Amino acid sequence: MYFIINTHNLARSAKHGTCSGLDQTSYFNLALGAAPTTPSIIASNVGGSISKADLMNGYGGENFAVPQCNGEFLNQILVCVAINAETGKPGVMFECPDVVVAEGSCGDSITISAFPGSSKSSKSSKIKIEVERN
Repeated sequence: MYFIINTHNLARSAKHGTCSGLDQTSYFNLALGAAPTTPSIIASNVGGSISKADLMNGYGGENFAVPQCNGEFLNQILVCVAINAETGKPGVMFECPDVVVAEGSCGDSITISAFPGSSKSSKSSKIKIEVERN
């Protein structure tokens, strides 16, 4: 099961998570709770470029995060988080399976855009979380 959320528009995420059996608010809160902290390498390089390897290391290593780009620009990052079978809550990140890694679309150099009107960074995020029930 995948959790996909857009933190800027809760209403748009209504179609995601419908198979989870959760209402929209519960699904959204679960997905937000599973999101890892954004590595400092992203904030410190807004308006510049970083290597894909450095980005991956910021998330814990190769395949712990799957960056997706629009051309050279970072669009979103997919992460894989295990769900605790006893509590049903997000647990630890794990290496994403090949089917998720295959969704990556960034080259070796990734540009992190600064958005007009922002103070060098934007908190816009779209998170896709692979859920593995243990």
